[in-house]
Amino acid sequence: MKRIVVVDDRPWKVMQSIQELQKEGVIFYKTLYYPNNTLDKNNKQELMNEYKMHTHIDVVQVETQKEFLDQMNELYCIPDIIFLMDYDLKGDMSIENFFTRVNVKYALMRDSEKKIWFYTSGPSDIKGLLMETFPDHIISTPNFYEGQLYWNKNQVKRAAEMNENHEKGILA
Repeated sequence: MKRIVVVDDRPWKVMQSIQELQKEGVIFYKTLYYPNNTLDKNNKQELMNEYKMHTHIDVVQVETQKEFLDQMNELYCIPDIIFLMDYDLKGDMSIENFFTRVNVKYALMRDSEKKIWFYTSGPSDIKGLLMETFPDHIISTPNFYEGQLYWNKNQVKRAAEMNENHEKGILA
């Protein structure tokens, strides 16, 4: 099974999903944290401390698109890594400029190995465009409850296993 890198501007919102998957043996390698300006600095720090304490995942914070690209390139080269990437790294839930977002551009340019999976709690038009652009590489988020976004656990596990089978030439 592949190890997972979470790419998010608010990773604390998927903390419960991560913990549940960790209990089931899924390995999370790292979190690439690309903060936006939606919360004050102290609040973000408190939430990140809680996230680190409860998930025990190494967190790398990036502040610029260049830092984001450098970290993604470094991590992408690791053979047993897949990415679970939040669509909305800006925190604006906008579909405008979909194809110019740094994470979407990166996936379109670089993801020939199909290692990037997107998720979002955004509206159906965003989900539809993600599904059209990255077919079969979307993790559904059936619940958003008390500040926690819940991934479809079976899809996450299949994503990690599918990439492993893909490398072996096995269709999942």
